[in-house]
Amino acid sequence: MTENQIWGFTIEKSHSGKNIWPNEVKWEATRRIREDGQSPGDVAAELGTHECLVRKWSVADRRRRGEKIHVKGPGFAALEVADETPHVEMPVSTSS
Repeated sequence: MTENQIWGFTIEKSHSGKNIWPNEVKWEATRRIREDGQSPGDVAAELGTHECLVRKWSVADRRRRGEKIHVKGPGFAALEVADETPHVEMPVSTSS
């Protein structure tokens, strides 16, 4: 396995090439979002990872601290699709 240094922490890579993020890095990332006002995108860019992963850590941190996470509006939207395909009857062959 290879190693990389970020913010003074050692990040190991698995045999498949994925980063193994220590909890200390996750806590520092969420601290930077919470206390320093950095955006998840900026933190992700520093780490060299996807913003959605950093957002996941941030949500987990907020829940761990007991914060209620509210989403305005419905979580899902109803979608209705009208069947506008015309019904076409195929001629029936009577020859054998």
